[in-house]
Amino acid sequence: MVSRRCLYPMAVSALLPVALLLLATAASALSWRTSSDAVYALGCDFPSAADIGRRSVRGEDCSGACGRVSGCTHFVWSSGTCYFKGGPISRDAAFSTSAPGAVCGVMKGAAATPTVPAEARRFVPIFRYDDGAGDSCFPDDKRQISSRNGKCAAFRRNAPVFVSTATCGDYTVFKYNLWYGKQQSCFLGFGRGTNDNEYVEVWLKGGAIAWVGYYQHNGLYYRRVKSGGPGMAGNRPVVYIGKNSHGAYHWGCTGNPFSRNFCKGGCAYWDDFRNSRKGRYVLDLPVLHVDPTPRSIDCNAPICTKGHSKLPNVVNSACYGVERGW
Repeated sequence: MVSRRCLYPMAVSALLPVALLLLATAASALSWRTSSDAVYALGCDFPSAADIGRRSVRGEDCSGACGRVSGCTHFVWSSGTCYFKGGPISRDAAFSTSAPGAVCGVMKGAAATPTVPAEARRFVPIFRYDDGAGDSCFPDDKRQISSRNGKCAAFRRNAPVFVSTATCGDYTVFKYNLWYGKQQSCFLGFGRGTNDNEYVEVWLKGGAIAWVGYYQHNGLYYRRVKSGGPGMAGNRPVVYIGKNSHGAYHWGCTGNPFSRNFCKGGCAYWDDFRNSRKGRYVLDLPVLHVDPTPRSIDCNAPICTKGHSKLPNVVNSACYGVERGW
């Protein structure tokens, strides 16, 4: 897929002002401090899958206790217990917690996992949800899967988004992952599930955006884009999320049953509700984390998978319509 064909670009509905959308995601980040042997923050946790032991100690002694345990690279202290954790780690893996007095930290000199690349923050999509999705599920933190799986999360403008990266020839690819604890039924009970991962890919060439890939479970399609062009808010793709399936699309719905772009709410591609004209739920300030369980990036993926409608209308032409250059 390194050599991509050019597809007809689409217009999108009115967007929030670009200046607002480009606010730094760091505003919601944890405040890190430095001690003699660690970097730590208050009110945070690390995934429990990394646990290698625990000990009852004072909070101020937790990092020292971690330093005396073979393989301990990071730690969490909560309610009188220091939890030792092993493996490569970065501060991007930490997440906020409401546990009273919780502290998390990374030992100095610990082998670090890659941090989120600056370009991944610059090109992170703006995710628009259906105006009526208030009782549906929104992105959640998959690092807390043991307690969040099977549950719906409330909407947050700064919800976690996970990212992985790969190099495909001259392209740098970022794969953004939104995780949902639960997926609602698309029609008559069909499609209901838990632990739902959905993806959007951004392809860069020479530091500029070139392609965006939109995933709907096992389906996907790619569109050629450019900064400031149709379907973009500056450098950031605008992605419409299906209300029930959480599939990603470049085009929203009108909410008008007499319109060609009205979504019927069924299980077929393009049918899921995604009317976001009122902008009630716009995930525009996500907190990015390195994906702890990334899905592989296929450099030779097809331009469009089977199953998308072949009707040559404005919505579906991203896959089968008349292709045009810029």
